[in-house]
Amino acid sequence: MSTSTRKALRKKISEDPVFLRQSKAIQGVALPYFEQLAEVLADLMDKPVNLVNLLQAKVRCLDFLLDGDYVKDVVDAQPSGIIRSDLLISFVKDMRDSLKEMVDKIIADTQGFLDDLGVTEQEILLAPGAKLNGESKRRYLSGNFTIGDLVMSQPMAIIDNTPD
Repeated sequence: MSTSTRKALRKKISEDPVFLRQSKAIQGVALPYFEQLAEVLADLMDKPVNLVNLLQAKVRCLDFLLDGDYVKDVVDAQPSGIIRSDLLISFVKDMRDSLKEMVDKIIADTQGFLDDLGVTEQEILLAPGAKLNGESKRRYLSGNFTIGDLVMSQPMAIIDNTPD
């Protein structure tokens, strides 16, 4: 990925209200990881934003962060003694594994999942939990919105997996 793409992504993330809610210490640790998102999702960038592709992007991002030193670096940026990084890493990886099992089931039978919930894919993607802002929702509804477009316009929608 080009340096200009990383710079553009860094700028977009640095301006995002979700990112700005983090402490300056966490922002400093997180930004070098987050700016790599386009590289991490390189094979998904041209795929349309839909439930399956968005879930795959979120899981891939989570894998990248957890398989590297992100959690350790975030813990180390906190005042000492708040939490042991090894315990947090173990806990978060267990949560990730559970999430991946659920996502794998959704991907294997997306329509069955939607039918069980009694909702459409569009309803899920337009709901607050999908994290799409107004512009991303508009672009999604236009039918011409890729994961790459989302990465470059609203990257925190992929990175942020916290409940609303």
